[in-house]
Amino acid sequence: MQLKLYISILIILVTSGIYSQNRITYSQYMHNLGVFNPAYFSLGEEFTATAYYRRQWLGIDGSPTTKSLVAGLSVKNKHRVNLNIYQDGITIFNDFKVGLGYNYRIKMTERSYLSLGFKADYGQFQSNYTDLTVQDIGDNVVLNNPSSKRYLNIGTGMYYQSPSFFASLSSPFLLNNSVLKPLNHLGSFALKFNHIYAAAGGKFHTESVAFFPTMLLKVVGGAPPQIDLNANVLLYQQIWLSGGLRNDLTIILSTGYVMRNGMKLIYSYDISSFSNAYYSAGTHEISLGYGFSFYRLGLTRKKYVKKSGKFKRKFKVRPSF
Repeated sequence: MQLKLYISILIILVTSGIYSQNRITYSQYMHNLGVFNPAYFSLGEEFTATAYYRRQWLGIDGSPTTKSLVAGLSVKNKHRVNLNIYQDGITIFNDFKVGLGYNYRIKMTERSYLSLGFKADYGQFQSNYTDLTVQDIGDNVVLNNPSSKRYLNIGTGMYYQSPSFFASLSSPFLLNNSVLKPLNHLGSFALKFNHIYAAAGGKFHTESVAFFPTMLLKVVGGAPPQIDLNANVLLYQQIWLSGGLRNDLTIILSTGYVMRNGMKLIYSYDISSFSNAYYSAGTHEISLGYGFSFYRLGLTRKKYVKKSGKFKRKFKVRPSF
């Protein structure tokens, strides 16, 4: 027992800081990479928008809850403006931010494009200490620590898309924002660190089944990389099924429906890893969006052909790129 105590004291004395991933994680990143890449665009779509709701670790008090809206509008097939709204909460802390972005699209080949993007965010981080049950009512750190702090951040990214492949690289928050400061040398800094996101995916399909393998890598200094590997299937251009694995042993399952008008409704369930499965009932994520061009095989158009004195209706699929 004493040995464990001495080791714990030693770790505290020699450790100057402990850092971890503290940016929003999405299981449905493949449906709108604009959540972390300002260079994202959707070929064949002038307007795209996706609203997300994510509730993590059900069964654990104060678990993270995220709400977001990501929308983009293309202008003259080269320019695009984006709007991002986020609200992220955990225990007594709430982070709200609004961002505006711009990207410029460069035509690489007949059907492939590269986009370069930039964005700026304005945010407000709030903490409500009155929700805490305090043992020491006169604790200066709890009573006087700032309950609200505003901040600015900037981000950038690159995005490439062809009819059968996409690749994304971005750093959406270049500045390491300090959201809380110590008071009279008490307490500690709370920082939101810059993360780097890399994503890629491909498309393989027949007339009725499309297979989309995708990958997301998230990297931040001081923490292990987070990797998501996903196998996505779209049946008859409408029924979405997906299975994935995160390197913390989290299993990701998704299902949804894609409407002919471009609307989509997707639900995901993250099964907790074996280490915390006893404490959490998993994570739920739901999204409602418009714009699905990469995952759509083509546009179905009716064609009437006169045969034997009668008009016979035929269906022809034209690529959407």
